[in-house]
Amino acid sequence: MITDCRGLELTVTGADAARHLDDALDDYMRFGLDAGNHLKQALGADPDFVMAAILRGYFFKMFAVPALERKAAESVERVRELIGARGATERERGHAAALAAWVEGDLVATTRHWETVLRDHPRDLLALKLAHFTHFYLGDDKELRDSIGRVLPDWDEAVPGYSTVLGMRAFGLEEAGEYGQAEAQGRKAVELGPQDPWAIHAVTHVMEMQDRRRDGIDWVTGLEPHWTDCNNFRFHIWWHRCLMHLELEDYDSVLDLYDREVRAESTEEYLDITNATSMLWRLEERGVDVGARWGELAERSEDRIDDHLLIFADAHFYLALAAAGSADAAARMLSSMSEVPGGDHVTAASVARHVGLPLCRAIGSWYAGDYGAVVDTLAPVRGALSDLGGSHAQRDLFHQILMSSAVRAGRFDTARDLLTDRTVSKPNNAWTWKRLAEALGGLGDEAGAADARAKAAALLAA
Repeated sequence: MITDCRGLELTVTGADAARHLDDALDDYMRFGLDAGNHLKQALGADPDFVMAAILRGYFFKMFAVPALERKAAESVERVRELIGARGATERERGHAAALAAWVEGDLVATTRHWETVLRDHPRDLLALKLAHFTHFYLGDDKELRDSIGRVLPDWDEAVPGYSTVLGMRAFGLEEAGEYGQAEAQGRKAVELGPQDPWAIHAVTHVMEMQDRRRDGIDWVTGLEPHWTDCNNFRFHIWWHRCLMHLELEDYDSVLDLYDREVRAESTEEYLDITNATSMLWRLEERGVDVGARWGELAERSEDRIDDHLLIFADAHFYLALAAAGSADAAARMLSSMSEVPGGDHVTAASVARHVGLPLCRAIGSWYAGDYGAVVDTLAPVRGALSDLGGSHAQRDLFHQILMSSAVRAGRFDTARDLLTDRTVSKPNNAWTWKRLAEALGGLGDEAGAADARAKAAALLAA
């Protein structure tokens, strides 16, 4: 039996095909540009290669583009044909079941299949990475951390991909709030594999959550040669650097980096659009004129108003439409979102109903200037925002919308409570202290407001 580079058995006719699959996985893990080419080579060497056919289906799903859903479904049928004709290992059958569940839209079942594979095959890096992805978009911070922790004893530096596993572990620890361990694991991952953008990104998240802005800029900039040649994920790392400058109120640098790097290309990729829309909102809320930049994002987002594969992405598409004043398109998107097909087992349908629609309506109210309606609509689902998936840093956009709306609506009691809670989790965040000062001033607590303003000024001067 032919195996991959980690000793996992493959149903394949030759070692060349297996080697090309290893290359495809390695490139995918490092956010490279050649994973698709390596996969084509694997299928060229063995057109009936079961795991290569499964990976092809996975790649179609990873794009989260409706136009590729049919190809993903066709991949499911192709894999079934191959298994029927050639057979497959138990591990490969587990992957086939995961792909089928993913095509059905059930991320919970999909993830369960990968976790079952990992129970018996803890060195299955593909199952580990994809479970990491779905735990992330299910908003399950505990499993994002523990999924990696369960298999870590079976990995060491002699196993190819070890640094990638450490990088995932670092990110899971960070999202679970264990910042010290997260940074240590992330730095070790970068030391072993500096070309891994996910590990670099994990440490950046730690610095973001701890408001270590200057450390974050130095970290990202110092490692720039190792991540700027990766795929579109590089735009997300630039977004993180923009966040650092933003919180230092260095708005000129933010706009410059936005134009040169974050939105260097007018892409329709969902992560690229989430980067851009969330940054422009933050800038505008702080009083920065972003010019005509919303128009390009709205044009791209209008093409995706019926997507509903990741409601997290939908919320950012809607944000672009609302910000640009594309009222008709925004209304069509709300209508479409209210009709996402599927029961509660279809993850997107469930999330759209209980979180996505209220969030988008709140965003619409923000741009209508009805800040009280934002609070009334968004506050009741505040605790469920994690169901959208994404990171704490990404979802913070929606919390900022709520807090800023409470201040603007004169709901100072609500604003004070939300912002005081935020000073506990992010005590070194100048934006938080400034907004708290506004809330306290609105309540007549001038001494408290002065203290909050002084805290913000000291943080910005540090």
